[in-house]
This record gives sequence, C-alpha cells and structure tokens, in this order.
Amino acid sequence: MQPNRNLLVRKLDPPQSWNPRVENYLRVTGFYHVSRIGMIRGSHPLLAALVERWRPETHTFVLPVGEVTVTLEDVAHIFGLPIDGEPVSGWTDSSSDFVQSHSMEIFGRQPVLSHKSTAYAHAKYLPLLRDFERIHTYSWGSACLAHLYRALCRASRYDTKEMDGPLNLLFVWAWERMPCISPVPRHILPPAEIPVAMRWSHVERSTAWLEKTVVTFRVDIDYMQEFEWRPYQGMNIPVELHRHLDVCDIVAPLLSFECIEWHPADRVMRQFGFLQPPPRAPRDIPLEQHCMALRGVQLYDWTVLLGDWIAEWGNRRNTRMRDLHPLPTWDFIPTPEYRDWYVRSFGHLLRLSAYSLPERFTAARIDSCRSEIIPTPSFLTTCIRRFLRKKCHASAVSPSTKAKAIGTMFWFPSCATATRSVPLYFPYRCVPSTCTRGLQCLNALTHGLKLQNTR
Repeated sequence: MQPNRNLLVRKLDPPQSWNPRVENYLRVTGFYHVSRIGMIRGSHPLLAALVERWRPETHTFVLPVGEVTVTLEDVAHIFGLPIDGEPVSGWTDSSSDFVQSHSMEIFGRQPVLSHKSTAYAHAKYLPLLRDFERIHTYSWGSACLAHLYRALCRASRYDTKEMDGPLNLLFVWAWERMPCISPVPRHILPPAEIPVAMRWSHVERSTAWLEKTVVTFRVDIDYMQEFEWRPYQGMNIPVELHRHLDVCDIVAPLLSFECIEWHPADRVMRQFGFLQPPPRAPRDIPLEQHCMALRGVQLYDWTVLLGDWIAEWGNRRNTRMRDLHPLPTWDFIPTPEYRDWYVRSFGHLLRLSAYSLPERFTAARIDSCRSEIIPTPSFLTTCIRRFLRKKCHASAVSPSTKAKAIGTMFWFPSCATATRSVPLYFPYRCVPSTCTRGLQCLNALTHGLKLQNTR
C-alpha cells in the first residue's frame, strides 16, 4: 500500500473559448462537443486511489460493488466524441520532413520542431487531418478510450512516476458514478447534457475535499454506499450521436495506431442495464503489443502490422451485448453466482503478511481507522465491526439505479467465508508481500475481537 504516492499529471487543458466562426467547422469534424468542455481540475490523490484498483489484464476497476470500467458509452456522453467509424490508424514517420510537409499542407506553415515530450500532440495524427471532410469518419472516441486504458495500465506499475492520457474523462466518470468522491454534490450542478464533462468545468471545490489524501479517498471507496449504474438515463442525445450509441456495448479492440486495448463490455454488463453473470476469461493481448510505445526511428504502417485487430474492429457490430438477449436488471444487485466468482477470482489479492497483525489490530487501532485515517487495511476493520454487530443480511437496496455495495466477505486467503453484506476490498498491488497462511490471519482477527470485547 502506498499512502503517499503522487502521480504527476500530464494533461493539456483546452482553450476556454473559440471564435464563433469556427463552430460549423467543429461540427463537421465531430469535435464540437468536446471543444465546449473547458478546464476540469482533478485531484492527484484521487487519481492514485483509482489507479491502485485498476486491473491491467481485465481493464476494469475492482470496487466493492464488483467490476466496473470506463466504457464507450461514457466517452460518448462525457466527451461527445464519435464512436462508430474507421479505426484511428495509419503511417507513423519520425522524420522531420514528414512533420513539415503535413504541417504545411494543413496549417500553411512549418512548425518549430521540439522534443516530443513537450509537444502538445503527436505528429502521427496529422495525415488523418488532411482531408477535412473525412475527419468525422474516424472513431476518435474509441481511440480516446484506448489511450486512457493504456495510461491506467502503465500507471498501475509500482515504479511509475507520472501519468498522461485523457484524465478528464476518468475524473468525470468517477464523479458521475461514485458520488462519495465527487468534489460537490451533483444536484447543485447544472442539468446534465452532452458533453457531461462541461458541467464539471470550473467547479468550486471545498477545502475539505482539496485536503483529502490517497488514504482518505481509499477509505471513501471502501465504504461507498452507492454506485450509479445508469447515470445518463433520460438525457437528451444530439441526433449526430444516435448511431454512435448503438455500438457502445461492443466487445472489441480499441485502436489508435500502436495502442491496442480491449473493451470489456461483457464484464460490466450492469453498466448497460443487464444482469451480470460470471464473465469469461479476459482477452489476452500479446505482451509485445500491450502498452507499446513509439520510440526511436518510426516508419510503420499500422494498418498492416495490426491488420488482425483492425479486422476485429470491423466486425464490432456483431459483438454487441444487447444482441445476445441478456436478462435485464432493475435492482443491480449481484447474483450469488457472480459474488462467489468475485471472491474466488480476487481473493488472492489480499496480502497482509507484512503487517504485525496482532499488534496493529488492537481495539485502539480499530477505532482510529476512521478518525485518524491511518494506512490500516480497512477490509479487516470492516469485518470486525460487522462481525460484532452480528449483521447477517444486507440492507435494503434503493429502487433507483443506485445499488448498495454488498457481497460475500472473506478474511484472507484460505480462511473461511465470513458474514454477508460486507463490502469487498480487492486492492491491486497495495501490499508488498503475500499472506500464505490463513491461520495466522484468523488468529489475528480473533485476537482483535477479544480485545474489543474486553473494553
């Protein structure tokens, strides 16, 4: 667990306004909605708290309510980018002649060449902008999501110091889906419209929220009481986005030149209003292709090198989840089969042998977990508190699209199943070593309960 980890955010805030004369041109390109967003101020601690729950092999966040992720539906609503179209791909050429020739043709002037680490955009996109009438035919939304997935996968490495990518998409997604970590209550914001991110721009954040750390955000997520499964219902959708929403539930690759990621709609079916069964094994992307970076001399035709992935994207409409006739869900409660699978799949991530359990989990330590916000594994605290209260059943679930965080709780690997209605906690790479003997963990839990009862 890394309570003091800070990821350096590398993102470019868009200009606050543009000349009204360019509005029609922005509409033609498909970038009109995203150009209206403005500046969104995120949070470094929140970013780190989300990254530690990211699973690179599944492209999902492991939360108390189950697996969730940022989907193409979120991209279409939050940014208003086109989804259905040709993959963002083509040639990459690292020569200066390539950049200068395309810049002259598009902008009418040659750029001042600089090191690419300080550049605002990669030159590989220039050929796709040459034909003004064809810009809207590309799937910029899937390319945007691919880069977010890649940024999360890279940031999940313990030695990563900075993170780039479309982080505004991640922040708005988290605030819309998890009210417990949003800077302001959503009911005081303007009504949601496309793009949804626009109502989060220039939001006044309270001092208490600004003072939150990675540890406090981690606790907020541990004890979250609701998750918005369908936050965009009832929203007015512009006509030009209707056909793009038809492919938001596909199970297909996300492509952007060398960037290949997988859209796991079959693992987050509740986000589309369907009942979630235990999912299949995640799609394996070869290691030499996952998180690939463009370094050194570049002269590649990615439409040829990644031809098989591009062919799968072309078959995207045959992979829509809605066409499989899944069962709808109204209460968004996970099924017993899904809960059991969830415990079996992610139980091995609870690794606590590095902690001095009998000493750390004393009565004083247990009570201070919420008040002092110390880096104590909160799932064991939850287990002890719920065990003492002798709650055996989950509380009532809201009839709206907000589902309580319920599940089957366990203590540690090889320990027996404990009580129900306890939030699951599956941190990713949070604790440096493994717990191999469940008996030690069980003894530690018993020791803490005895100390609690003697108070």
